[in-house]
Amino acid sequence: MTALPGAPFELIKAKLLLELLTYLLADPARVETPASFLSGVSAGGLPRWYLHSPVERCSPTRRTSSPVRCYCPRRPMRCGGPSSTPTRMAASRPESLPRVVLGANHHLNQSLERHPVLRSDVLQAFIDLSDSKAYLEVGVEGGGTFHAIRASKKVAVDPIFRFDVPSPRLTSAVEYHEIISDEYFGKTKLSEKFDVIYLDGLHTVEQTLRDLLNAVERLQPDGVIVIDDVLPTSWAASLDLQGDAAFVRDLLSSERWDGDNWMGPVFRLVFFIETFMQSFDFATLQDNHGQLVMWRSVRETVSNPELTVERIARIEFLEVLKDKGPLRLMPHSDVVKLYRAAVGK
Repeated sequence: MTALPGAPFELIKAKLLLELLTYLLADPARVETPASFLSGVSAGGLPRWYLHSPVERCSPTRRTSSPVRCYCPRRPMRCGGPSSTPTRMAASRPESLPRVVLGANHHLNQSLERHPVLRSDVLQAFIDLSDSKAYLEVGVEGGGTFHAIRASKKVAVDPIFRFDVPSPRLTSAVEYHEIISDEYFGKTKLSEKFDVIYLDGLHTVEQTLRDLLNAVERLQPDGVIVIDDVLPTSWAASLDLQGDAAFVRDLLSSERWDGDNWMGPVFRLVFFIETFMQSFDFATLQDNHGQLVMWRSVRETVSNPELTVERIARIEFLEVLKDKGPLRLMPHSDVVKLYRAAVGK
C-alpha cells in the first residue's frame, strides 16, 4: 500500500482501522462472523472488505451464457456458468447500513464512504412536504429503501422482488407489482398520481428515459422525481454494459476500488433533462452517490444547438468529469430549500 502524500502509511492504516472498529462496535450485530467482514477476493485477486447484507443469489432467468459470471440488473454475481449455482457475492447493503469499501491504494482517500445521505432520507424529506404522501418506486430489488419509506400510499414495481412479499400484494396502503415498469405504466390509469417517484430500475439510458417520461405523466403538479446513480463512482461503473464493467475491473486494479458498482450511462439523462425538459428544474445531490432531483418549475433554456439527442447519447463519462456544471451539484438540504421556494412550501 502506498502512503498518500503528506500522510504516513501507519497513520492512515491506524485511522481507517479505528473508524471501522468504532462503527462495528457501536452495534455488534453488524458483523456476525469474521467471514462476513472479510468477504474474499475479486476475480483479479484484489481484497474486498464489505459490510454487507445476507448473500443473494441470481435468478436463472437472468443468466448469460458466460462461463465465468452471471449477471442480474445492477448487481454482478460470481457464477460457475449457466448450469451451475452462483456462489456468494457482495450483496447490496441495507438502506440503513452504508457499505465500507477499502480498495486500490491510491484511491484510499476516496473509497471510504463517510455516512452519505441515505436514499430513504432523500425521499422522505420530499414525501413529508407533500399533501397526499403517495410514493412510487421503480426498481425495488431488495426493498431496503422502499420499506424504510413512510407514506400514506406506497407502490413498488420490479420484475423480481428479492424479499418475501407480504400477502395480499395489493392493499389500499401498499402495492407490490412484480412486473417490468413498462407493463406497470401501460396498465395503470393516468389519473393515478404520486407526490414522489423514485426511478432506480435498469440502468440504461433508454429504459430510464422511458421510466422518466412515464413518471412525468403520473406526477402531482408539485411532485418530485428522483433518479438514482447519475454520477458514477468510477469509469468502469459508467460503462453501458454491466458485463463490460466487470471485464474492466478484472483487468485493471485501478477500477476495483468501488467494488462491483455499476451505474451505467444514466448520467446522460442529466443533459437530456437540462436541454429538452425546460418545464422542470433540477439539481444533483453532492452528499451521496449522485441522485438527481427534479420538479416542475420554469427554467431558462440551454442555448446549445450542438447538444442534440444523438450527441447526448454519445456523451462519455470523461466529459462529465471535466465539467460537472450541468449536474448542478449541491447538498441535500439546499436542494430541499430550492424545491420549497419553487413550489411555495
